[in-house]
Amino acid sequence: MGITKVKAARRIALVGVLAIAMALSMALTSCSSLAEEVIRQAITEEFDSIKNFEGAAVDDMVTEFSKGSDLALMGIDDREFVQAWLAGFDYSIEDVTVEGDIATVKATLVRKSLNDANKAFQADFVAVAEAEAAAGATQDELMLTAGEMLMKALNDTKPTSTSLDFQYVKKGNTWEPTNESTAALGAALAGI
Repeated sequence: MGITKVKAARRIALVGVLAIAMALSMALTSCSSLAEEVIRQAITEEFDSIKNFEGAAVDDMVTEFSKGSDLALMGIDDREFVQAWLAGFDYSIEDVTVEGDIATVKATLVRKSLNDANKAFQADFVAVAEAEAAAGATQDELMLTAGEMLMKALNDTKPTSTSLDFQYVKKGNTWEPTNESTAALGAALAGI
């Protein structure tokens, strides 16, 4: 059971990073006078699709999350899990500043912390699992109980906000997020 939870937590963090990378990896082409607006619009479109739980960005998140996910063993549908995680997602873009070939974006994300959900799950699950195991529950029954409790913990987790700065770099006429920014966005989205 412990390995499954660890694998699921690692997978969740990886999915957050991959989803943001996919969402923001599209190249942005513009002349420098329009760069700020083009970058702001691209981020808005991607974050709106996450906020509204629709579009390619969300489909890609679910698809990536489904690869190797152990949630099915816990009776959890991957799309249902991602939807519960993204419930309450919101964002604001405070500023986009372009200086030469570097653009800095200041934003705030409102999201559920997967760390907070995992802590709540673990705090409650140990006692329940011990009691059910003592009562003769099978491994499959314990997994289903874990799934129910994990979804409850995730649904009960309140969204919190985090502010972050991330950068785009201009390569020729194309603006792209840096690898560090993509990783930071993924971590911020996951709340890790």
